[in-house]
Amino acid sequence: MSTDDFFAALHPKLKGSPQQTPGYVESPLAYDAVWAIAIAFNRTIIELAKHGKLLEDFTYSDEFTKGVLYDSMQNTTFEGVSGRVSFTSEGDRIAETQIEQMHNGVYSILGFYDPYKDVINFRAGFKEHWVGGKHPRDETQMIQQLRTLDRFLFWSMVSLAAFGILLAICCLIFNITHRMRRLIQMSHPNTNNLMLIGIMLCLVTVFLLGLESDNVQNKENDRDRFFSPDNLYPWLCQARVWILMIGFTLSYGSMFAKIWNVHRLSTLAKKESKREARKSAGRGSFRTTTFSEIRTFSSLVQTQKVESWQLYSVVGALLAMDVLLLALWTGINPMRMEPHKFPPEEAKDTEDDVEYEPLLEQCVSTNDTIWMGVIFAYKGLFLIFGLFLAYETRSVKIKELNDSRFVGMSIYNVVVLCIITAPVTLIINKQHNAKFAFVALSIMFCCFLSMGVIFVPKVLEIYRRKKGDHNDSKKLDDSLPSREEEEKHQKLLAENEELKKQIQEKEEKVKILNERVRQRAAERARLTKEQEAANSKEEPPQPNRISPPRQTIAAEVARDDRHSDSALPSSTDDPSGLNSIHEL
Repeated sequence: MSTDDFFAALHPKLKGSPQQTPGYVESPLAYDAVWAIAIAFNRTIIELAKHGKLLEDFTYSDEFTKGVLYDSMQNTTFEGVSGRVSFTSEGDRIAETQIEQMHNGVYSILGFYDPYKDVINFRAGFKEHWVGGKHPRDETQMIQQLRTLDRFLFWSMVSLAAFGILLAICCLIFNITHRMRRLIQMSHPNTNNLMLIGIMLCLVTVFLLGLESDNVQNKENDRDRFFSPDNLYPWLCQARVWILMIGFTLSYGSMFAKIWNVHRLSTLAKKESKREARKSAGRGSFRTTTFSEIRTFSSLVQTQKVESWQLYSVVGALLAMDVLLLALWTGINPMRMEPHKFPPEEAKDTEDDVEYEPLLEQCVSTNDTIWMGVIFAYKGLFLIFGLFLAYETRSVKIKELNDSRFVGMSIYNVVVLCIITAPVTLIINKQHNAKFAFVALSIMFCCFLSMGVIFVPKVLEIYRRKKGDHNDSKKLDDSLPSREEEEKHQKLLAENEELKKQIQEKEEKVKILNERVRQRAAERARLTKEQEAANSKEEPPQPNRISPPRQTIAAEVARDDRHSDSALPSSTDDPSGLNSIHEL
């Protein structure tokens, strides 16, 4: 039966207009579906007969009959009134699909889709109608959107970094201009110059961290921003790491070299002072030995000489380790740019059926976790060891390194900021604006603090003297007492208090003795008067003859005097107490 024969037989049985009859358009499909089931059953009956089974005996637990029926339906194919009929393995019909559109309550045929040829055949002169005049999307459009730094944030950080570089250049010029002054010479200006170069490299890294790839969308939306070409972006990733690490090593390594030499020299001075103290231990009291040890240590530390090559060797060794580590990283696992994809975000205009997929550019490499762990471990030990040396030498002054104490203060600040920055950046790694701001501020804060702590005292000291010559004898930290001087001062105060107590005790004893002497003198005068009155009534005594009562009184007074004298301190007692008694 053809399609025309089917509709010719169907129309007489309809009670109304075919267009108003529900299911009229789908009636050919229903007719062919019944035929497909009948053909599949016939094939199933034939196949079951070969195995001695009947279709009427089918139960829902009969897996064999179910499999035969499924294969029969999948292999069924014929020309029906709706076109060619066949089915997929999922049971869907493979047939031409008629494309229709309802407009003003009336269906209009636009064309047919041929699944065998995968072609849509539109009818000649067709005209579709769309709401709003726009074609609807067959799927949600995904637009990739690159996350970029905030422009105000980028230019603010770059401006501060440029200002820091300008300050470093000014400090460098100041250091070179006044290099002949004793104040600058005693701080090893060439080592300070290395530190300033490292600070400038670290500040340049702030600008490199804000650079982004040369993306077309970025160019159109952000014309006032610098971009790196896509083919050069991996080199930019490498440059960030190289410049930051070398700059950090030059700046922090220069300070570390100074504090390392101060600790080394102070350790040698302590050993020498203890040796001298042991030699003089048998020639004086404990107090004298202690003061001698302090004076020996202080004089030895002050006279130690620091050669420039000793500082350069420390910085060079640290720089060689950085270059070796970075060369291995670059050669084995070079860095590359890889976008990080975030969950899609719906567009504000939901009618467009658009979703945005945010992307964030990141510098990554193979095994970057291992490389970063090695760098963090190496730099962490470097920072902690520098902090330990700064603490150990916090009160040591060396003439050849007059800014060592300011260097120690700068090391405290750098270590604290680095310990805070490293874990925080790992936590906010996906928040590009917050990460850039935090890292940039940490770098600049370290640089500004180091320059301020080390160079501001020098500038103030030099320009405080309007006519200063090149032979300044005053050291930069003369106003700062050393730890040895503080210990000596405290011991002197303690011994002074002890001597005051001893003198006060001696004065109390002297008062008691003087009172007893006065009482004895009064008693002696009274006894003498009584004796004289008694003798005047008796006969005059013989010459050179002492009466027994007078002998008894004299013996008693002499005995009391000896008792009183025994209470006085002997010459072997503290001479300070004896002198106090004589003065009284």
